Parts: sequence; C-alpha cells; structure tokens
Amino acid sequence: GSAGSSSSDNSSDAALAEMLGIPSSLLSRNGAAAVREILEDPIYGSPNYTEATPSMVLDTGPDLTRRWRAEGIVRMPPSWNVCSKFLRRITEELVWGSGGPNACRHPPADARYPCDRSDETAAGGRVLTRLENFVHVHSGWRDMCDDHLRNAASAVVGERMALYKEKLNMKPPSGGGFAPHLDSPSLRSGAPPGGAQKDGRPWPRTFVTVMVAIDRMLPGNGCLRVARGAWSEHPGEPRGAIGHLETSVAGGGDPSNPDGGGREGAIVPDALGLLEFQDVECAPGEVVVFDGWCPHRSAANLSALGRRAVFLTYNPLREGDVRTEYYDNMTAIRKDYASKMVQERALKEEYAAAELMALASVPS
Repeated sequence: GSAGSSSSDNSSDAALAEMLGIPSSLLSRNGAAAVREILEDPIYGSPNYTEATPSMVLDTGPDLTRRWRAEGIVRMPPSWNVCSKFLRRITEELVWGSGGPNACRHPPADARYPCDRSDETAAGGRVLTRLENFVHVHSGWRDMCDDHLRNAASAVVGERMALYKEKLNMKPPSGGGFAPHLDSPSLRSGAPPGGAQKDGRPWPRTFVTVMVAIDRMLPGNGCLRVARGAWSEHPGEPRGAIGHLETSVAGGGDPSNPDGGGREGAIVPDALGLLEFQDVECAPGEVVVFDGWCPHRSAANLSALGRRAVFLTYNPLREGDVRTEYYDNMTAIRKDYASKMVQERALKEEYAAAELMALASVPS
C-alpha cells in the first residue's frame, strides 16, 4: 500500500540527493522534485563542458591579445563557449551541495561541496548571492577552470596563467548591482602581511578575469558593464591613449570588511565623468575576458528571474600559483573581522549597561 510507496519514494529521493551531493538535512518534497528535474536533463553526467567538436580548432593567436590590450576586454570566439546545460547542472550541484539556495553563511556539516557563501537582502528576505572557494571540491568546476578556461586566459594574455580565485555570482530579482570599480587593487589586498608568498616571492600583481554567463545577461537583469580602453596602473606608463584612472577606498564602508563596501579599487566620483560604460550582453555559455584595470560595474536585476555568472581570476604563472594561499589569507581576514565585530558589539553592550546604571543612580 501507501506506506510502502512512501518508504520507496523517500529512499529514491535520498538516493537522488546523494548523487547530486545535496545534504540530507535539506531534502524536502519540493527539493526532491527539483533534484529530479536536474537529473532528467539529458546532459547530466556528461563530462563534456565545451560545445566544440573534436574537429573544431579553438581560436587563439595575437589578435585576441591585441584586442584585449586595446580595449581591456575581449569576447572569446564561439569555439570557446561552454555548454550551457553543463554550466546549469554544475551550478545547481554546487548550490544544493553547499547548503541550498536560501541564505546560509556556513554549509551544513554533511555538505558535499563546502565553500564560502554570501547572501544579501532582496525581495522576499535574505537570499544566497555568491559562492567562492569551490573549485577544489567539485571535479566538474575544477576540470573546466584549470583546463579550458585557464587556456582562454592564457590565449588572451599570451602566457601561461594560474587560477587566483573564483566566485559564482547569483543576482536574484531585485538584487543589487555593483558600483564602478577596478579589480586589481582589491585582488592585491588578499596578500598576507608583508606582501610576499610563502616562498618569499612578491605577491602576484597582474590579473585578468574570465567571465562565463550561466544565464542570459541583459541590461534588464544587471549584466556586466565596462568602460573599454587601454587602461593601466601607472600615470606615467599608459598602455595607450587612456592610461591611468584614479581610485580610492570606497566611501561609506569599512575597509577591514573583506566582503563589504570600502575595499580598494572604487573609482573616485571625479573620475566617473571620463568613463562611458557599455553593456556586455551574453548568451548562456559565452566567455568574456577582461583586464584587472578595466573599469566595470553592473546595475540591479529588474527582471523576474535570477541571473548567474561565474567570474574566474587568473594571474601569470610566472608570478606564482597562490590560490590556496589567497583563500587561507582571506579566511584569516574574515575571522579577524568577525572577532572585531564581536568585540565591538560587547563594548557597545557594556557602554549601554553603564549608562543605564548611571541613570539609575540619579536622584529622582
């Protein structure tokens, strides 16, 4: 009867969850239905992450590098596209396998894919908006980021690159955008005290980011916007006619918060008048590479659907392979910031208690 059927369904649901890496603590009737929908996708289990056939040749060569140097950004030829179904599958695996789509800063103890998670307040409450530090725990992401997408970065820059960091951005409906900024200054802030690697070499200073659209990216859902140009770090050493752009620590934020406003690389208001931002619309699976000194921003997601994209930052291998060191440093910085917040909260509570005692001692 029905009892046996229910037991069988529960067993089947648990097996599906295990295959996708979904923590059993998150499994529900709705969750099981979502798992079935993913697994029914014909791409499930496929190791192929590009849409290229064996007869296709990936476009490389000096033209990509020239365009990147002249404009700060290059859209890779279609032969570099990533299979959109594969992207959606490994994205769902990562989200569910690290704690599910709801706000949850720390993955459950039984999470298949533990990683760093961030959330924000959007329509309907707190929602998951970012995953980081996940390439080493998921073979699909690791293979794609260490092979195909690293090769894309290498083809553009003209030398062998190493993965520096990764982040999967999920912009929900009503999710906020990002103010105009440059990546390189904040990326350098991941260096340990003293600015040296464990082997004594200087911390990497050259960065490019490979962006892959998971969902279609349009102006209405907050697509990437860039100011094209031959941007550089130093006023006296411009790559081209545009040259240097002044930046500072963003106003209104706490520079010690590694996940909030106030980080280095914010473009000063007086410099914004120099910039003309253009939308970078992308179909799912399209690959775009942009320089760490290329000004960029994004708007809020005004659509009814979420918009996802992965951003992978690479540095020249000659400058070091420091991804593990970077995340060790960021973990320490986050712990220090959390400890600081606890101390400040305790101090405020102590002051408030002292004020109450002082008021109580005043004669009526």
